[in-house]
Amino acid sequence: MPRRMAVDALEKMDRTGCLALEAVGPLLARAHLRPQDQGLLWELVHGVTRHRDTIDRILVAFSRLNLEKVQPRVLAALRIGVYQIVWLDRIPWPAAVYESVEIVKASFKGWVTKFANGCLRSAARAVELKVGGLLPPEDRVRAVPIGGRRFCIFATPFLPDPAEEPAASLAARYGHPRWLVERWLGIYGEEETEEILRAGNETPSLWLRPSPGRFADLRRELSKRSIAHEAVEEPWPAIRLTLPPGPVGDLPGFARGWFTVQDRTAMAAAVLLAPQPGERILDLCAAPGGKTTHLAELGGPEAEIVAVDRDPERLRKVTETRDRLGLGNIRVVAADGRLPETDLGGPFDAVLLDAPCSNTGVLSKRVEVRHRVDPAAVAGLAAVQRELLLSAAGRLTAGGRIVYSTCALLPEENREVVESLLAARKELTLAAERETRPRSGYADGGYLALLRREFP
Repeated sequence: MPRRMAVDALEKMDRTGCLALEAVGPLLARAHLRPQDQGLLWELVHGVTRHRDTIDRILVAFSRLNLEKVQPRVLAALRIGVYQIVWLDRIPWPAAVYESVEIVKASFKGWVTKFANGCLRSAARAVELKVGGLLPPEDRVRAVPIGGRRFCIFATPFLPDPAEEPAASLAARYGHPRWLVERWLGIYGEEETEEILRAGNETPSLWLRPSPGRFADLRRELSKRSIAHEAVEEPWPAIRLTLPPGPVGDLPGFARGWFTVQDRTAMAAAVLLAPQPGERILDLCAAPGGKTTHLAELGGPEAEIVAVDRDPERLRKVTETRDRLGLGNIRVVAADGRLPETDLGGPFDAVLLDAPCSNTGVLSKRVEVRHRVDPAAVAGLAAVQRELLLSAAGRLTAGGRIVYSTCALLPEENREVVESLLAARKELTLAAERETRPRSGYADGGYLALLRREFP
């Protein structure tokens, strides 16, 4: 059942361009899967989406396929078969082959079924071993990274030679777009780029931001339920769930407003803005509300938070989270923050602009992004970011401050946007700047800048 549903979801994603959540959600609503089957369904959909380009290279290399001629449902079944063979150790390869072939057999007869069976068996038999540690350079042309520092070694080479084509080699092995790998190689160098790519392919950990005064309560209840976790108190309290916890709504304290799901990198934005009691604070792109509620908690009940987003549907999530946490100091407004004529009730002592971006720092979570973003899309986003930041500056009191944040790892969305504002608004200065690179299981990638408006 979960494998067939995964094929249904992947086929829909390819056909309509929808997100994984939009494809899987309706399927789960109609089926009653056990928790472990739900976990396998998500594992297959997210795993195939993350590694799709590498999976397709394996299919072509060991079956000599022209993938454009393969029926979409057959291709989706082949992809989940290869994903299980290469990346999932707990599933024996004969079982992975059999299940995928059965899915094909249910819709196609004769030679199509034989083709799928032969294709997957060829790929499985080409696997030589799975091993951890450092690889000699000559093995990189036949080794696929499969998580952590482990590799699946194939009997014959089929990947670009890193000595001759470093960007093409990394892109093929880690399933990231070549243009993005080339950009990162130019910015970070080969070693750091490979670390970013590795983090982008890992299953992300779930971080919880405890509500004020609930850190100890939350740890106690998680321990009572034997939910594996680790807690940190510096630089701010946070809890990482070290194993998949199931639905977030079932975690202890969720309904009582004890925590918000938020990565540690995202938590840094509100901390840097440092809201104070009595201040009026604008969150210019508020949905879904994680940073909004953090501002409200840090500023206390005497701080006024105005949460703005142009999408009323996404703003509902802000309202729901606000009410669940019992925060009465947040006012929600549906508006386009780029338009300077929109009255948001300013001026403000502080503005948080968590701008829409390419998400290149959070590819482990935004699994579809690597197949959607391109240089033209990044240029369009950078133009929107400049408009939003200029609007934010126009809503600031003298002596006020802005935090500009993205979850992107490209300078045209980060430092260059800030520099464009500093050139246009001479009364603003850059007080602090920070880039965080993704680390597997521990941090998303992102950028923060703190800007201050000087007194006249």
